Amino acid sequence: GGSSDQFSFTCRSCEYGVHNAACPLCPVLGGALKPVTTGGWCHMVCAMYMPEAGFQDPDKMEPVNGVADVSKDRRRIKCGVCKTVKGAVIQCDFAGCKTSWHPLCGMEAGWYMSMSEGDEDEVQMVVRCPKHPVEEEEEDDDDALYCVCQSKYVEGQVMIGCEACDGWFHPACVNVANEEADKLSNWNCPACTEKA
Repeated sequence: GGSSDQFSFTCRSCEYGVHNAACPLCPVLGGALKPVTTGGWCHMVCAMYMPEAGFQDPDKMEPVNGVADVSKDRRRIKCGVCKTVKGAVIQCDFAGCKTSWHPLCGMEAGWYMSMSEGDEDEVQMVVRCPKHPVEEEEEDDDDALYCVCQSKYVEGQVMIGCEACDGWFHPACVNVANEEADKLSNWNCPACTEKA
């Protein structure tokens, strides 16, 4: 809870009193989780970067659907970051590279993961292992990534700023209603709130 001057973030699983829930797509317990249509919880990042998964309501970014459709092959490959075979992995998109990782593991390790809107509202993803960095000509200088979803800023899109780290976030990604976003001041993102 909080007043109009301050906002306290609570992830969806914590709102339901579920702590350290297991994600079906990676071995990491807890974190920014969203409900799954078939039951259980899934990390937002895992749902966003796993090609077969997604969100039933893209605006609210929940519930997660498509988890059962994730390829069995993705579930048999060892993560290049945590070295486990639990969950499912994505693969470096550099031609011929077989390096694979859980989306959340890659994000936490700082591996390059970008999402942007392409032609006809299709989402374009670029994921690279450290051996295959994105070349400068592949990435515009103005293509900074924001939010927990690591996406580019879109003109006119509502975003809220963290007072502590100066990061910018989509309200839906941090469980804030768009109507509430305009009223917030002195807001801290989930990571900074956790550190406090």
